[in-house]
Amino acid sequence: MDLTLFVRGKLDFIQRFYDATSELFLTKMRQNEAQETRFDCWDPNSEYDEPAFLEEYMEASDSVDILGNTCLCLVRSVLKQFLEAFIRETGRSLPPPSKDWFDSYRKFFYKEYGIVWESGFVRPEILEEINLARNEIQHGGDLLVKVY
Repeated sequence: MDLTLFVRGKLDFIQRFYDATSELFLTKMRQNEAQETRFDCWDPNSEYDEPAFLEEYMEASDSVDILGNTCLCLVRSVLKQFLEAFIRETGRSLPPPSKDWFDSYRKFFYKEYGIVWESGFVRPEILEEINLARNEIQHGGDLLVKVY
């Protein structure tokens, strides 16, 4: 299997998915900001101080955040799948499970292949941030789901 094509294909799909899906919510937010509502029920002379369709705007904003969280989790999954497939295809066994799998993989790649991630195309801090953000989303993050 060509792992580069595998990773590129999955990452390209995630990007297309995010772009296509987020546009619905971003359009709704832009329409609300420009007060281009599709509804005739809002009274600009109302006694309420809230902008028109604030709840709809907030829901669209939360939807973009949740979509971003989902895509970030998918990117992290692709990264881990790539590392595991690379290790298997080179005839080695996966490193033992640890609490910080990312750091153990980084050490494993240096020990087994002499790969120094700091000299790579993507700084390891960025990859680690993806991993940490995914952990926060999955294990302790606010899902942003609100009742309006």
